[in-house]
Parts: sequence; C-alpha cells; structure tokens
Amino acid sequence: MNPLARTWKAAWRDTWLLFGQFRKPLTIFALTVLGGGALYYAIAQRVGEPVRGLSEAVYLVLTMSFLQPVGGFPHHPLLQAFYFIMPLVGIGVLAQGLAVFGNPEHVHALIHDCQR
Repeated sequence: MNPLARTWKAAWRDTWLLFGQFRKPLTIFALTVLGGGALYYAIAQRVGEPVRGLSEAVYLVLTMSFLQPVGGFPHHPLLQAFYFIMPLVGIGVLAQGLAVFGNPEHVHALIHDCQR
C-alpha cells in the first residue's frame, strides 16, 4: 500500500475511533443545535423577527453556542434568552467532552483501539 493511502486509512480509522469515544457529547450537541435552531426559527416567525430560513436559525444557534453570535440582537425576550442559554449549553457540552477525554479509562481504550 502506498504511503498516501496508508495515511488516509489511518486518519479515517482515528476519526471513527474518536467519534466512537465522543458519540454522546457530539450527539447531544448536534440535537441541541438543530432543535434550538428549529425552536428559534419558529419563535422568530411567530413574533416577526427577521430570520430568512431554518438554516439561518440553526447557524445563529450554532454561533451562539461558541459565544460568536452573528447578526443583531433580537427584540423579543424569548429570542434574547437564546443568546444567554446557548453559550451555557456549548460550554457544558465542551466540558463533558473534555471530561470524557481526560478520563484515563477512555484514553487507554482509545490507545488500545488505535494499536489494533
């Protein structure tokens, strides 16, 4: 096998191993962002806030999760709450992922899986 193919194969294997180790935090985060985006979009449509579509609402919620909101601050209190709640969710999921990564049992299991 040529070196480039071996590198790609190893990278994909490592990616899937890491995904397996962090499946729970990643799933929770994805569901939170998608669900939060859908909720944000529904509320924005109901109260007349300018959101052009569901994808924009999901993107807004995603950026809020990393303390980097884009666009203007909304006028409606329910939408304003997203700007304060989503960073807490993002930090919580990040902390959970770090706790899983810092757990020696998980690290040893990951190293063992990589050596197979």
